[in-house]
Amino acid sequence: HAKDVRVDQDRLDDVGILAAPLEYHSPKLPGLGGVDWGRFFSVLTDVGYSGPVCIEVEDRAYEGSLAARKSALRQSATFLRQFIPAGG
Repeated sequence: HAKDVRVDQDRLDDVGILAAPLEYHSPKLPGLGGVDWGRFFSVLTDVGYSGPVCIEVEDRAYEGSLAARKSALRQSATFLRQFIPAGG
């Protein structure tokens, strides 16, 4: 599934990689965090994946209402389409 995160490197350095993830990162919409989406989709292409990609909205900035969550889905889909071949 497609979701992004913003890692707080200073916090990660303090708590370590084995800490609960929300102690050192914040979930974000695709394109608003640190995931290299070009590389991600390149690997999917290289291995021949042609299945679905589900968008997961966990970004707290979009939790306020149904309208905000729908906006998050539209924004995410618009961003991710640049990596999906036409007809895909």
